[in-house]
Amino acid sequence: MCEAYNYFLDISAKVIQIIKRQGLRMIDLGGQFASPDGFESVDLQGGDITADLSKEYPFEDNSIGCVRAFDFMEHIADKMHTLSEIHRVLTPGGILISMTPSTIGPDGLAGAGAFQDPTHCSYWNKNAFWYVTDPRLMKYICNKKIKFQSLLLENSYLSDWHKGHNIPYVLAILKKETVL
Repeated sequence: MCEAYNYFLDISAKVIQIIKRQGLRMIDLGGQFASPDGFESVDLQGGDITADLSKEYPFEDNSIGCVRAFDFMEHIADKMHTLSEIHRVLTPGGILISMTPSTIGPDGLAGAGAFQDPTHCSYWNKNAFWYVTDPRLMKYICNKKIKFQSLLLENSYLSDWHKGHNIPYVLAILKKETVL
């Protein structure tokens, strides 16, 4: 496996341990098939919570300690809606852990995985997160309410198989910041 992916998994595990110790709620968006222990899966069907995540999320503001979004964000067309809802439901200092097929690999080659699945309707790479992590860029999309601190943001191959098939992922661990 790739060094960046191993680092992502290590940091994710540590974050999850901290959130669990704090007793905060953790949700797994689109997680009907493989939610980890301690997470409530949220999906159109088959999850612990049934919800259409292209609409408002069924959670109170500032009520979730950790949002996990593995192979999820590329299935929702409106990126700003997705990021806005995640930001809204996270507690201050809450964590988003995301693993999403990337349009570009760490080697600069275009990523096939982002485009190969016919159910993908939004496209991501690490630069897509800059508009919610970098105040200098936030202004270009009139973003005045969604702000995250980047704890990890990398384009990476998850394994040799992924690299051989040109399927990179953007790995993101973002911490919710309060926008004044």
